[in-house]
Amino acid sequence: MSEFKLPNCCARCLAEEPEASWQVATEEVHSERDTMTSILHSVQIPLCQACHRRLKRQCLGYWAIGIVLSTAVAAVLGYYGPVLLRNVRDIPVGLLIPGLVVLGALLAWVTAWILREVFVQSRLAKYDPTRPRLAFGNQQYQALFDRANDLFSVERASYGA
Repeated sequence: MSEFKLPNCCARCLAEEPEASWQVATEEVHSERDTMTSILHSVQIPLCQACHRRLKRQCLGYWAIGIVLSTAVAAVLGYYGPVLLRNVRDIPVGLLIPGLVVLGALLAWVTAWILREVFVQSRLAKYDPTRPRLAFGNQQYQALFDRANDLFSVERASYGA
């Protein structure tokens, strides 16, 4: 990942002297013949304690949504599974219950991950490895970031050439 100079303020509320950070990551995948290469780009975005706490609470809420959803799906599968699939009756309960628990845990994790990516990560900051550029949800922070990294003069120079 390119080296960026991040302004010394919260990326969400612009509070001075941020005390916490939030990792934003992007995976870049290259495919060449029979080989796939994956590069993980990550950056620590500065946040104040209040914004960091809000984002953590929001992510915990997404886990709660995922757990409720997965519990409902597991309950429906547990109740209607034997009716829909005749072979389910042949599976021992000792395997069926752990299978439902694993399925529920996986569904909770996927739900929480998707909600976090959509409502937290993408709104905080996005990294485009093809440019390379960081785009922030807070436009005032974006302007400070662009000024700190002298991005306006680089973009004008590349367009004028």
